Amino acid sequence: MHLCKIYDTFFSPSFSESGQYTIEVNVSHRIDQFSNTVRFYILTNKAFHGSCVTTIKYPLHTVLSSKSIMGRISNKTLLIELPRLEFKAGITNTSLLVHCKFDIFRNLVSDTIQMKLLPPSAVFSKDVRYLQDSTLDEIQSTNEKSITFIVGKEQYVISKKLLYATNSNYFKKICFTHDKKEKDMTNELKNYELQAFKMMLIYIKTSSVELRDYDMLKKLLIIAHRYDVVALKLTCEHYLLHYITIQNAVELVQLAFSTNAKFLERHSTAFIKFNITEIMDTKEFQNLPKEYSNKMIESL
Repeated sequence: MHLCKIYDTFFSPSFSESGQYTIEVNVSHRIDQFSNTVRFYILTNKAFHGSCVTTIKYPLHTVLSSKSIMGRISNKTLLIELPRLEFKAGITNTSLLVHCKFDIFRNLVSDTIQMKLLPPSAVFSKDVRYLQDSTLDEIQSTNEKSITFIVGKEQYVISKKLLYATNSNYFKKICFTHDKKEKDMTNELKNYELQAFKMMLIYIKTSSVELRDYDMLKKLLIIAHRYDVVALKLTCEHYLLHYITIQNAVELVQLAFSTNAKFLERHSTAFIKFNITEIMDTKEFQNLPKEYSNKMIESL
């Protein structure tokens, strides 16, 4: 990839039918090895909620790396980052292929607060509501402008503005009632919940989160429901539907019932209705608790 030696930044042709997306490749030429990286960003004038799987092939038919993110994707969102050492010199075929697969979640959030002070390049939907100036002033007047969440051995510093912007009753209450610099969540969470809570904090800070597996998405949905982070909850609902099968459809409906996940409930029950003959033969359906079976029958 000789371009890395010549240019600091170069761009892909525009893509999608409307040509609204472009990939920016940014090459760092710093001497220290840690910062000597190649970063791939998406450029767009219209932000969206969804997911993106970015796959880098180099040489052309060899997968060098792949990464998935989900959440709010806007202009200059980092898709993937690789050390320059990955692009080995001396390869005859120096073509680089960047493959991006987007899933855009339509009508994801109709009542999500976004921060008023975000960069002007971000474009929000007509349904977005902003924080009132009086609320911003009230948050800014508090002694501590941010809170450090301690989760196990890790710490996450998040501004109160971002916490309030989640529109979560839990985090809004913290903004006004928690007067300490730190909040230790370790004892509040079970061991198997720690990773999901960390991912939720990353989502609050960045508006996106790296995709995990099916089990992690279930845990993340439960955590987002418990702490009332609506945008993350809806994102998890959408993405869990990518994993729906005859075998796990009943499990997903139960999860939807227990977390009041209406989008997941509606589409899971539709899937069950369409495949009812096969699903009725599964042990998951036959062992369904009566409270859930009655609720499912009502939904069907």
